[in-house]
Parts: sequence; structure tokens; C-alpha cells
Amino acid sequence: MINKLNLKKTKFFLIIYNILINAIFSYLFLITNATKCRSILRKSENKKPKISVFFLNKPNKVYFFSSNNFEIESLFKTFDKKFFNNNMPPEKITYRYDKTKSVSKKELNTQLQNLIEEIYNKKKQYKYFKILKQANFNRRKKSGLLILKFKDYPFIVKVFMENPKSFVSPYSKGLCPLLFFNMSGGMCRHLLGFTRIKNLHDLQNKILQDPKWSKKTIFPRKWYLLPKDPKYIKIIGTNFDNKNTIYDIINTVDSF
Repeated sequence: MINKLNLKKTKFFLIIYNILINAIFSYLFLITNATKCRSILRKSENKKPKISVFFLNKPNKVYFFSSNNFEIESLFKTFDKKFFNNNMPPEKITYRYDKTKSVSKKELNTQLQNLIEEIYNKKKQYKYFKILKQANFNRRKKSGLLILKFKDYPFIVKVFMENPKSFVSPYSKGLCPLLFFNMSGGMCRHLLGFTRIKNLHDLQNKILQDPKWSKKTIFPRKWYLLPKDPKYIKIIGTNFDNKNTIYDIINTVDSF
């Protein structure tokens, strides 16, 4: 009986400890970014890298954000339109573990299009999908990462959504997105989504050169998908180099 009580107390204190540690780290990350450093090497506010973000069809509604974390590679070279278009799914997709079964790209697109409509209507459950993870998805703001599984097909869907306002609000999305932003040159979940297949290809190329692991490793199949009539955002960057070069990129707001 005493051992059971001690075990319960230990578990309780571990939970409290983890909560306190997470709270302290979150506070430290927020306070170090929100307060001005006294170092003479720190860039003044008007010389910080700055981005302007807006919907392509609404150029007059612009959102701004400045941060020393911003990097050219992360913001303006992650999305590769040619690579994106070259990694769309085939018209007929066979099941991985049963080659006799398949589904058409058209059918998947139909269900995914219905999903987008449900998301924009702030539905909590989805007709054709089972929710696997939604902790990093904001239903009200329609931004973040949503991981789902088709109810009728053996496929997983990762929905990456963003809008101009959420794109420039990295410190209001939780601890993980905050860490991504600080460590990856200003990336958000949406931009990180464009790295998945590139990373897979790089990993495949390396492992296939190894005589041992090339015979033991199975790689997942991954594709990009766009909903019908996708929205696009434009990102314009200034103060990124000494030449005052203006960088810009256009990418999708919602992608799979």
C-alpha cells in the first residue's frame, strides 16, 4: 500500500516538474525575443531583417514582422515550385501492401477538397478522415499542422495551412512552433512542410549507396497535393544583406 502511494506521489511530482520546466523554457524563449539586448552588436530595429506578407489576391492587406532569426535560405528558397509540381501523385495510386488494390487521384482529390471546405467551416470532425493529431492546428485561425488518415484508404494526410497574419505571429503558436522559428531561420510549420520530400530524397540517395542498409530499408511514398483554387501568399523580405537586396517568393497557403 505504501509503495503504491509513493508511486502515485512520484508520478504527480514528475508531472508538476515537467509542467514547470516547460513553462520556464517557454518564458525564457519569449522574454529573450521580446526584450532588447544591450549588446552594441545588435542591429537596430529599423535594420533588422523584415518581411511583408499578404494574400496574392489582397495586396493591400499587408502584415509585417522583423526578426534577427530570419534567414534567406529558410524563407525564400525552401519552396521550390518546379520540385513541388514534379512530386504530385500519379493518376492511379496502388496500395503499398496490396498491389491488387488502388485508388484514383481524382477520388482522393474529391475527399481532400471536401476536407478543406470542412476546415474553413471550422468543423471538429471530418466526413472522410480520422484525426490522428491536431495539437498544432488552430481551428479558429485555420493555421498549423493537421495529421489525418483516410477512413476508406490506407493513406495518411498532413495538412499544412497558413495565412499572412499567422505567418507573422510565431510566438503565439505554442512551444514547438516557437522552437522551430528560433532554430530554423524563421520557418513556420507551413514552410517546414515543403522540406519533407526533399529530405526523403536526400536520405534515399545516401542509404541506397550503402550495400548493407540499401537492402534493409523501406522508404515511405510521399507526394504533394493542392486543393482546387488554392490561395497563395507572397513574402517580401528587406534588410537581409548589405546590398539591400529585396527578396520575394510566392507559395501556397494550404497544401498536403
